[in-house]
Amino acid sequence: MHSRKAKLKLSLKSIVEEYKCGKARLMTMLEDSEDPAVRSIQPQRRTGGKWNIDKTVDQTKEGLKMKDNWAHSNWKERTWIRRH
Repeated sequence: MHSRKAKLKLSLKSIVEEYKCGKARLMTMLEDSEDPAVRSIQPQRRTGGKWNIDKTVDQTKEGLKMKDNWAHSNWKERTWIRRH
C-alpha cells in the first residue's frame, strides 16, 4: 500500500531514542579512535538537564565490561567441566 500524501508517523519517544543513540555513538567513536588527532577532539556535549551523555556512555561501557567478564569466566568454567 503506497501513498504520496500520508505522513510518516513516528512517536516522539523513538525519535529521542535515535538522537541519544547517535550522540552516544559519535562520542564513543571519537574517544576510542586509533588516530590521536581524532581522539583529541573534545566536542561540546550539550544534552540538556534531563539526560547526561557522559553518564550514559560510562554506564553502558561498564555494563559491557561486566558482560564480557561474565562471558569469559563462564567460558572458563564450561571448558574446565568438559575436561574433567
